[in-house]
Amino acid sequence: MAAARSCFRNLWRASREVFEGDSVILEDAKTRIRSGFRESAGLVGDQANKKVNLGNEIASILRKNLVQAVKRDDGVYSLKIRDSTEINENKHRTKKLKY
Repeated sequence: MAAARSCFRNLWRASREVFEGDSVILEDAKTRIRSGFRESAGLVGDQANKKVNLGNEIASILRKNLVQAVKRDDGVYSLKIRDSTEINENKHRTKKLKY
């Protein structure tokens, strides 16, 4: 199924982008992607389409919502924010709270 192959590549690329520089997590992500596709290999029709859609949604969420924190030499952590990272304003946090 071409859609499943495309989804596999999408997840693979997303994990490579998001976990760049963290080889342990990247290998774990690759292992989970492989095992998930092996477990779902026999699915056809609507069940297969649901799994493909879920995989593509997961890749999108990884790209948009996951950031890495990197410890600098001075002990401060900095975030690795990519162009695809979704940055939303937290209205509750910026709003003054009344006690």
